Amino acid sequence: MHILRSRAFACALLTAAWAALAAPHYLAWTGESPPPSRLPRSAFESVCDQTPVTLTVTRGWQKQWVVVPAWRVQSDWTLWRTMRFDDWNTVPEPFRQVGLTRMFRRYSRILDGPATWRGMDTADWDGIPSPVRAIAILRMVDAWVAQYAGAARFGIPDRRLSDTIGAIIMVESWFEHAAVNTSPTGNRDLGLAQASDSCRRTLARLARDGAADFTMDEQDYFNPWTATRVATFWLLRLLGQARGDLNLAIRAYHEGIVAARRGAGEEYLAGVLAKRETYMRNEATPPAWTFVFAAARLEPAAAQPSEAAPDSVRVAALRSPTPGRDARQHE
Repeated sequence: MHILRSRAFACALLTAAWAALAAPHYLAWTGESPPPSRLPRSAFESVCDQTPVTLTVTRGWQKQWVVVPAWRVQSDWTLWRTMRFDDWNTVPEPFRQVGLTRMFRRYSRILDGPATWRGMDTADWDGIPSPVRAIAILRMVDAWVAQYAGAARFGIPDRRLSDTIGAIIMVESWFEHAAVNTSPTGNRDLGLAQASDSCRRTLARLARDGAADFTMDEQDYFNPWTATRVATFWLLRLLGQARGDLNLAIRAYHEGIVAARRGAGEEYLAGVLAKRETYMRNEATPPAWTFVFAAARLEPAAAQPSEAAPDSVRVAALRSPTPGRDARQHE
C-alpha cells in the first residue's frame, strides 16, 4: 500500500510537470472512427499508468478521437478542460470513475456555494472542467430559486422549479456558459440562458424601473452565477404572466407569452420536459451523468440572508406586465 501511495504521489508530481512544460498532449486521430490503441513512447512509463485509453475531446465545438495514457484521464486537468460532459461517456470504466472522482476532489471548492461563485468571473469558469461546472450551475439555480422564493406563490415545489430551470438550461446551452447563437435576422442569444436581444433590453428596463434587483452588462450573461439568476428571474416572470401555468411558462421562455398562449412552443416544451424527467431525476441517463449526478449533486446551496431580494422586487418579478410591453425570450 505504501508503494502504491508513493507511485500515485510521484505520478501527480509528474502530471504537474507535464502541464507546466506543455508537453504534447495526445496523439490526435483524424479518422471518422475511433483510432487504434497506440501511443508514442512516454517518459513517465516507470511511474504512471500507460494503459492506452481511447476517448473524444472537443475542440472548437468539434469532436476529435484521441488516444491518451490512463494517467492523463485520471489526473491531467489540461485534458479534462478539453472534454465536454458527453466526452466522458466515451471513456471506459474504471478510468471514467477514477478520473471523475479525482476531478471533483480537485475542484471541490467550486461547489462551496455563493461565497465562492460571487468571486469568479467568466475567465475563471473557462478553466473549470465541464462536469464540475454543470453541477455547480444546477446548484446555483437551487440557490436563486430559494432566494426569490417565488415557487410557493404558484403552489410549485422549489425542487420542481429548480429542475425545470436546469432542464431549460440544458436545452438552451447544455451548460456551455460561453454559448452564442446568432439568428439570420441578427438577434444574438447569449450564455447559459440564451438571453435574446429583446430579453436583455427588457431586463435593463426592469432594472431602471426598480422591478428587477440586478443589472447586467453583456459579459455578465456569460458568467454562470449571474446567468443562472437571469434564467430563474425570467421564468418566474413568465410564470406570473402565465398565472402559474408552468408548461405555458416553459413554452413562453422560447416563444414569448403571446405566441405561447396561441399554442406555440409544443416541441420546445417536450424537449424541456424530457430533460427534466430524465436528467434531473437521473433515470436512464448516460454513464458520466449518472456517476456525477449521484456523487456530486449534494444539498442545494442556500442563498445567504443578506442577498435575499426585497419583497417588492419578488412581487414585481411575478407580476403580469403592462399590456403591450411583453418581451419575447427568442425572436
